[in-house]
Amino acid sequence: MKGLLQNKKLLIGLGVVVAGIAVLVLTGTLKFSGSVRKTEPTTVKETKKTEETQQQQQLSPRAVTFKGVKTGVTMLIKLPLGWVTGKDGRADLIAGSQTPEKLDNGQTFTANMNASVDKHPTGVTSFLDIEKKWKEGLLNQYPSMEIVADSSKKINGLDVYVLEVKNTRPDGIVVRQIQYVFYLDDTYMATVTGSVPDLVWDKYRGVIKDSMESLERVVE
Repeated sequence: MKGLLQNKKLLIGLGVVVAGIAVLVLTGTLKFSGSVRKTEPTTVKETKKTEETQQQQQLSPRAVTFKGVKTGVTMLIKLPLGWVTGKDGRADLIAGSQTPEKLDNGQTFTANMNASVDKHPTGVTSFLDIEKKWKEGLLNQYPSMEIVADSSKKINGLDVYVLEVKNTRPDGIVVRQIQYVFYLDDTYMATVTGSVPDLVWDKYRGVIKDSMESLERVVE
């Protein structure tokens, strides 16, 4: 499975800085090599069946670990069942489904997540700063972004800011993204972002949220 999720044109399209915070924006699809074979076109009936059974609403039994390249902080997370991990220099962890979604324009789009552990950007000295500045920074960078919801909660004893948005690509495809910003301590934060075509968001929303909320820091 070497090389899985490593096509840089596909899973993560662009790394940008928003208000001093690295944010990964998905713009493409995902290709596999090796054991996954190309499938023939399906009928409408077959497609409906595939959509109904494509994503099981449960997490993998084993967690995966990843380390912040710049921080050395180690985290663990349980991925949705059937997802695989890969490598890309713009995130500490990327993972995606093995069954991509077919879009109305004939392209495919792989539901995916990416995660990174970084130091707090300049101007962030508390969780309150994240609550106040995170959304504003994104809206300034992406004028066409639509905020669906935002909230704060406690997960595994950590303060977490949750932001859900819709991003419309230049080709008109609407991508639903959800981001969890974990305030690890006075120095570090972890950001996890999930991206799914808006039309099939309901298939993935529960399991992606469960996966993100399984994130834990490994004490070393």
